[in-house]
Amino acid sequence: MRISTPQIFQSGLSAMQSAQARLNHTSLQMATGRRILTPSDDPSGAAQSVQLDAAIKATEQFQRNGDYAQPRLEQEEAQIDAAQNALQRVRELVVTGNNDTYNQENRKILASEIRQLRDHILDLANTKDANGEYLFAGTESLKQPFVAAANGVVSYVGADGSGAVREVAITSTRCIGVCDTGKSVFMAIPEKSGKVVDAVLGLTNTGDLVVQGSKISDPDGFSMAGQSTDPGVAFVQATSSTQPGQYVVNVTQAATQGVLDGVVIPLTIGAAPNNAIQIDVDGVTNNITLTPNTYTDGDALAVEIATQLGAGVSVAYDSVNGFSFTSDSYGSSSNVAITAGSTIVGLDTSSSVTAAGLDIVGTINGQATTGSGQLLTATSGNASGLQLRIADSTTGNRGTVSFSHETGAALTVQFTDASNYAVFNRDGTRALDDSGNAITGVYQEGTAIEFAGRSLTLAGTPNAGDTVTSRPAPYVSVFDTLDAIATALETPSTDEASREALSEASSTALLNLDSSLDRMSDVRASVGMRLQTLDTQAGLNDQRVLDLKTTLSDVRDLDYAEAISRYKLQEVVLQAAQQTYTQVSKLSLFDFL
Repeated sequence: MRISTPQIFQSGLSAMQSAQARLNHTSLQMATGRRILTPSDDPSGAAQSVQLDAAIKATEQFQRNGDYAQPRLEQEEAQIDAAQNALQRVRELVVTGNNDTYNQENRKILASEIRQLRDHILDLANTKDANGEYLFAGTESLKQPFVAAANGVVSYVGADGSGAVREVAITSTRCIGVCDTGKSVFMAIPEKSGKVVDAVLGLTNTGDLVVQGSKISDPDGFSMAGQSTDPGVAFVQATSSTQPGQYVVNVTQAATQGVLDGVVIPLTIGAAPNNAIQIDVDGVTNNITLTPNTYTDGDALAVEIATQLGAGVSVAYDSVNGFSFTSDSYGSSSNVAITAGSTIVGLDTSSSVTAAGLDIVGTINGQATTGSGQLLTATSGNASGLQLRIADSTTGNRGTVSFSHETGAALTVQFTDASNYAVFNRDGTRALDDSGNAITGVYQEGTAIEFAGRSLTLAGTPNAGDTVTSRPAPYVSVFDTLDAIATALETPSTDEASREALSEASSTALLNLDSSLDRMSDVRASVGMRLQTLDTQAGLNDQRVLDLKTTLSDVRDLDYAEAISRYKLQEVVLQAAQQTYTQVSKLSLFDFL
């Protein structure tokens, strides 16, 4: 085989360059401490290194998130602790102020301290963290969460609802809240006394009604409730002497309405003065003047008479029996009569039948009762004072009524126009007053609407169909509780009624203060658990970073002992190649000439 001189030189040069490249690569590995300098060095190892490096960076970010959350949560815990201490002090003042040995001046001093503590809690609720963000504003952390109106009422205007709490990720699958909203800590406190009401405007209201105030004006009237097993039997009211329990209702005579039947009225009504008719309904005289006309039938004339009479009586026509008038009321005071003031030609009452209404008769738990219209009132036994309304004509056993002293029911004030309203139960039936009459009234802006032991004050002008629902408050704010008891302590207690009102206010305040303390304890426990979770996860994240870095080092980092040995070998190889090249380059035929 013939080898040319250029080939000899080229192969020698290639050997030197290859040895030098390998030596240089090893030198770079030793300089960087990395085994893998390019993906071609170890494709699978390079891919694994990228994944491990990303996992390390993500875990370190999770650790930084925890480091951000921890001081906020620690500061929140400190503010809640301070608020709890303030509420404990208020509780002591409430107990002290309800003592009969204190005079009005003493109570005013206690009320002043309560108001100062209330302002202190408001400051705590508006605390900022080290970054100038409000602790209890939720995700709207640059906006002051609590504001006080000119009348002193505190409102929460921070973030609320879904997504209101800022969260940070502490693992790839777990997030933790770094705060609590002020609403959950200070505002949405479960109302425990059952003696606080709020008023809710209807969602479909079209007027400009505004609720100015809502309170309980008669605790007894508000807190008594009854439920019947018979839909035709309704609880109306009870007294303080009525004992809680179940009572059997028996009806021997149903209440009836006063009726005037068989009246003959001609269909042709003449001109005045022959078109007047005088009708007494439940003792009230109604003088109406019919429009001169010839009516096509008795039904049309009945509608005309009913329209002019208005509420309180219904008018019907029967071709056989003529006209009949029925009072809307029930009982012995219910009656209808056509009196001498009528001037209609042809009017005939000689064959008519008049029947006065009957009062209901029955027993409650076998004890005697008094009946008035449809109202059946117990007069003795444990049920004494219990009043029921029997709304139909069924006699015999009418089931049982369960009575208890509990939170009042929700009632809705519905406006028929801008000036008049009626009150309805939750099931849509008309609410009744103590006398069994439907609760209605004339609305005046700023004047309290009183019903069922509660007082509701509104402003603005309603439209027909607008509603306001008065209901037991499910929640009460810390600030409302403190304002209420401070006001109660400032109010002079000069007689038995005012002292009873103070005792009632103190009882309500203590229950709601305890509820506030419970809520804050729950939130504080939640904060503590989150801090514990952060501590635990910080340890886990540290260990995970260590494990990942160890694995990454095994995959990517250089084994210096092996690299140095390899470097020495490659250095020897390069020197051999260089010396060989030197010797070969000296071979020449010119040396033999």
